Amino acid sequence: MADLLRFGLDIFGVFLGVIAAFSLDRFQDSLMELKEYARVLRLIKQELESNLPIMQKFLDRLPSKQRMDSFEIPYYHLRMSIWQGISSKVDSIKNAALLTEIATVYYNYDTFERMLDSFLQLALSTLATSTSVKLRLGMQNRRDALLLEITGDESSYKGGMTLTKNVILSIDRELKQIENEFVYRIGIHSSPREEKFDS
Repeated sequence: MADLLRFGLDIFGVFLGVIAAFSLDRFQDSLMELKEYARVLRLIKQELESNLPIMQKFLDRLPSKQRMDSFEIPYYHLRMSIWQGISSKVDSIKNAALLTEIATVYYNYDTFERMLDSFLQLALSTLATSTSVKLRLGMQNRRDALLLEITGDESSYKGGMTLTKNVILSIDRELKQIENEFVYRIGIHSSPREEKFDS
């Protein structure tokens, strides 16, 4: 009878050990998910911050109102490689509103880049052909539309700068919440080693 009781206690001990191991594993996985989420947000924030001086440089180089007959448009590429490179990690962004804000910023960047490319193609085709009034008028209309896009509303560079700054602030708030969640989880669970949240 004592052997049966000991066997039952051994089985119960093994059962508790397995449950504890799975629980610890799940806990460590959740900490790794938080760290990965924070890493993705930091990379996006870094890319957005690097675009702000590019946008300002672009705005500073725009032709003045007195030179509206000029076809000169500065051409600076915005950085979008991190956003394009983390497409498989986008699902790690749990905050749907933040994901929408980030996607909107990059959509505006892409739209603006396409407008610049379109203007450049038209400008090159105009230069390559004769001084056709129709082509020059088409180029002037595209240039005016591009300038309106740059200096106009939310989808413009000025609006895009404001939107970018707002998204950076949203990312900062989300990173703070992630850090608080990390600290909270560490505080609840005792871990054999000290976990640190990368700032």
